[in-house]
Amino acid sequence: MAVSNASLEALSWHARFLGEAPGDDVVGGRPRQVPGKCWSRVTPTPAPSPTLALWSTEMAEALGLERTDKAGVV
Repeated sequence: MAVSNASLEALSWHARFLGEAPGDDVVGGRPRQVPGKCWSRVTPTPAPSPTLALWSTEMAEALGLERTDKAGVV
C-alpha cells in the first residue's frame, strides 16, 4: 500500500483523550490495574505476520492511500 505523506501531513490530529483524561505515570511494565486512570502508555510489539483484514475504499481515498496488493482481504 502506498502512502501519500502530503495527505497525511495535511490532517489535523487531536489527542484530546490523552491530554484531558488521567493517564498512568508508569510506561510499559506488566499488565496491572490502574485505579483512577483511563489509559496506560505501552511499548507496542510488532505483529509477527500482519494481514489486511478490512479495507475502506472511501477512507483510503480520503487519506490518499492506494491499494497495491491485489490478493484481496483475508
